[in-house]
Amino acid sequence: PALADEGAGEGAVEGAVRLGSRDEGSPGDQYEVRLMIAGKYRAVTWHRVRSAPLALPGREPQVRGRYYVAGSWSGWAFQEMAEASPGSDTYLAEVKLGYGSNQFVIVRNKDWDQVFYPTSRASSGGASRDGDPEVAGPDEAVGGLTWSIAGR
Repeated sequence: PALADEGAGEGAVEGAVRLGSRDEGSPGDQYEVRLMIAGKYRAVTWHRVRSAPLALPGREPQVRGRYYVAGSWSGWAFQEMAEASPGSDTYLAEVKLGYGSNQFVIVRNKDWDQVFYPTSRASSGGASRDGDPEVAGPDEAVGGLTWSIAGR
């Protein structure tokens, strides 16, 4: 068989063997990363310390983290959300809203590149036509899309 360093996608050679790499990982894998400095020289090394458990068929691997609500009522400061019950993957936060319209997003690990937000301005008021919330992310939330909730 031929050797290939790309996945079996468009242009793949039939019968090719995919070569793995120590740089290849899966969501949830944990790595130890070291930065070494010697005068003007810099080097970075890493190695996997733990592999994520294999995903169940038909289900993406679970990426754990801490979740925070950031909203206009707090000057966009992070407020950690609590898991409703262990393993439920449902998170709650109690906040004190300001008067009028209050905007918010959900952020994983206090990282503004991991923001959950509505898919469009039309869904920023809550749910979609079928009643399920329309959620995008986690990513850098370009476009300033936020959910809105009224305070009294």
